[in-house]
Amino acid sequence: PNYNSNQGAVYVYLLVDGVWETTPRHVLVDDNKSGIQLGEVVHTSEHYVLASAPKANVSDSTAGMVYAFQYNYVRDIFNLETTFTSSIGGSSNGFGSSIDMMGDDTIIISSPNALVTNGSALANAGSIEIFNKPSGTWKYNMTLESPLPITGGLFGTSIDAQPGRIIVGEPGANYVHVFDYHMPNWSLYASMSYGTSKELVDATVKSGDLQGSSVSQNVSQKSYIWSSPDNNSTGVVYVAETTQAGNIVSSITPRL
Repeated sequence: PNYNSNQGAVYVYLLVDGVWETTPRHVLVDDNKSGIQLGEVVHTSEHYVLASAPKANVSDSTAGMVYAFQYNYVRDIFNLETTFTSSIGGSSNGFGSSIDMMGDDTIIISSPNALVTNGSALANAGSIEIFNKPSGTWKYNMTLESPLPITGGLFGTSIDAQPGRIIVGEPGANYVHVFDYHMPNWSLYASMSYGTSKELVDATVKSGDLQGSSVSQNVSQKSYIWSSPDNNSTGVVYVAETTQAGNIVSSITPRL
């Protein structure tokens, strides 16, 4: 992101015949903008490279953008397909702090520092936005927030998306949330936290452990993994799973 006086760049290396190239095959930049820090966060899929540009100006405000470069296999080139901006507006929301993608038609982008209004204005409560490509054109779909947003919750610090399910970390609240897709909307399936949720027991948990700083999941195995870097001064990784009855419980090995 600091390349060329903070213009930023993304370097793409290819694996050819089982060997990684030692020089980048592609360098993705936006030569029309300076100081945008392109590439602070990057997500790749089979056909796309998504890259955040947190210092990009939107309507004269440093609200940030996310760039979507599409790969053309035939010509071996990347084309800038579109840029995403937050529907929330305002600056310093952290738009693009986490990025994930499902297939080639759904992109999830977080703004963990976004202001959320829930009776009162909650600074840094956070949100995530979902964009879809239903008919060849990317469009904003919806915004998801914490079911119980709090000031400094930082919902969206981490996200992991797999078909039909999104898991979102809210480390400022010590929680992880699971959303399921029920056409046409995403809805909350569960919120979980070791030391708080009934089936997730850990006596070492404290309120500032930052559970959900990073998250992962395996939908087929019905398992969830998240970090708690400030737990007991050393940090821990938690594992939970879903039973056949749909209850979320501790894994056989709940702490790593």
